[in-house]
Amino acid sequence: MFWLLSLVGAFLVGALLVYLLGTVFGRGEALPPVTAGNAKKQHWTDLGSSPLTEEGIRNTGFSLEIRGYNQAEVDFYIDRLAGRIAELEQQVGVDSGTDAAAGTTEEIVTAHSEQER
Repeated sequence: MFWLLSLVGAFLVGALLVYLLGTVFGRGEALPPVTAGNAKKQHWTDLGSSPLTEEGIRNTGFSLEIRGYNQAEVDFYIDRLAGRIAELEQQVGVDSGTDAAAGTTEEIVTAHSEQER
């Protein structure tokens, strides 16, 4: 019985250490921690208002949780990108006189660039 209690105790201590080390040190990435309060609100505002340019997308950072990036932030940003891509596809489809839903993004961009020549 003593061995069983020792094993369970060792497991609990190990689990606690893994949790504490993961929380304190994170995954080793050079991202600033996002805490609750005004900083977290500012982070969400930055995600919603950052420019959707190549540099803006590359410079976007997400807060970390125990199992990786904050899923809600990533989903929100992907929805923003998808909306912008859909808007651009619709613009290209309207400009070239084709239906944007009729082809892939590459086909639409190719048709648009051929029309500009």
